[in-house]
Amino acid sequence: MRQQLSILLSLVVMSGGVAPAIASSTASRSVVTPASSAEAQLAQASRLWQQLERTPPPQKQDLIAEAMGNLVIVRKLWPNDKRAVVRSGIMQADLLAEFGGLPLAINGLLEALPAASKTDQEPGVELRLGKAYDQSGNPVEAERHFLNAERTMRSSHLNRLESHEILNSVGLFYSRQDNPAEAIQRFHEAQLLPGLDVVAKANLQLSVVKEAIKLPKEQWTREFATFDSLIAEGRRTTLSPGDAAAIENLQKHAMKVREKTKQ
Repeated sequence: MRQQLSILLSLVVMSGGVAPAIASSTASRSVVTPASSAEAQLAQASRLWQQLERTPPPQKQDLIAEAMGNLVIVRKLWPNDKRAVVRSGIMQADLLAEFGGLPLAINGLLEALPAASKTDQEPGVELRLGKAYDQSGNPVEAERHFLNAERTMRSSHLNRLESHEILNSVGLFYSRQDNPAEAIQRFHEAQLLPGLDVVAKANLQLSVVKEAIKLPKEQWTREFATFDSLIAEGRRTTLSPGDAAAIENLQKHAMKVREKTKQ
């Protein structure tokens, strides 16, 4: 089913040249009617997205095509409404990602990027571009956009969750690129974000030790000591049952990582 939806989404995106009066997807019987405003068009796309969650798979295709059409038409009919242009690009990317088609969002995100420039939305657009290029097998462009997300994050008013997602995503990218030093730098920076609890810090430290074992013994020994301290802190802290279980699971994963250092 996911493969069929990816093919459908590809057709929808490629048919994104929307006529001023009407936008229709060649992959669907659905017809998209221009709304009275960009806000109304985005609201219609949101309603269709919510409807998708309650729709059985055989009927999803027409709804996806119609939702995508509503998002594409925003950038065609209201190109000067920067806020709406950015929202349409982000929503399109998130909808595509939900069905395994994030690389198909690249063009829409590139269209939205100028409108997002120097706003708090810029890091999010850059982050999604980084992920999209990464999934499409283009690490050079992926790194460029990931670093742009990181750079613009520092000058934007992002909350902790958004900053955490960017730093963690950049760290995981460098992990996949077998660049442990760069990956560790991002995981450590994420640990310094305000308001992070001990479980989140330990989770990030586990990511650190997974990278550190690729480096000289002195470094991974130090990182394991930090991890052990966080686990001890978690066990001394009054945690919810879920968080307490998470601490023990992190310890079990770390034991497997330690075994690799003995091989």
